[in-house]
Amino acid sequence: RLAREKNIEFLITCFKDIHKKYNGIKLMLVGDGPERDRIKNIINKENLSGNVILTGEINNKVIKDYYGAADIFVSTSKTEVHPVVLLEAMASALPVVAVRASGYEDTVRHGIDGLLCDENVNEFSEAVLSLLNNSPKREAISRYARERARDFSVKNITREIVNIYLS
Repeated sequence: RLAREKNIEFLITCFKDIHKKYNGIKLMLVGDGPERDRIKNIINKENLSGNVILTGEINNKVIKDYYGAADIFVSTSKTEVHPVVLLEAMASALPVVAVRASGYEDTVRHGIDGLLCDENVNEFSEAVLSLLNNSPKREAISRYARERARDFSVKNITREIVNIYLS
C-alpha cells in the first residue's frame, strides 16, 4: 500500500544512496495507494524512474511471482502491527531489511533472519549493501527467514492459542 505511514519517501532516499554504490539495482514497489502520484514525482525528481518499478495493484494469486523476482525484502514502515507482507516475504526465503519498529521487532531476529535498522539512511543503506555484497550471508539469512516464517503458520499459531486457553 502506497501510503504515508509506509515511509516510502525515506525508502527512496535510501535507494538513491544504494543505487550509487551498487550498479544495476532495481527497487520494486508493489501495490497502489493514495501516495502513488507523490511517490512517482519523487522518483522522477531523483532521476530514478529507470530503476524504480511501480507495479500498481496486483492480484494476490500472483504475489509469489513478485517475491520470486526479488533478492531482498525491504520495508521502512514504522506502523506495522503484525505485517503479513513480512511473513510472506520470509516464507519466500527473502532476507529482510526493515526499520526497527513494532511488528518487525516482534518477528525478525536481527542478524539471523533479517536486519533491523534505525531510521537512518546510512545505516539502512549499509544493511542492504551488506546483503547484496555478501552472498553467503544473504543465503544464510534467507534460509533462516523461511524457517522463521513457519513459526507463524496457522497450525503453530493455533497451537499457541489453544495452549494459552488450556493454561
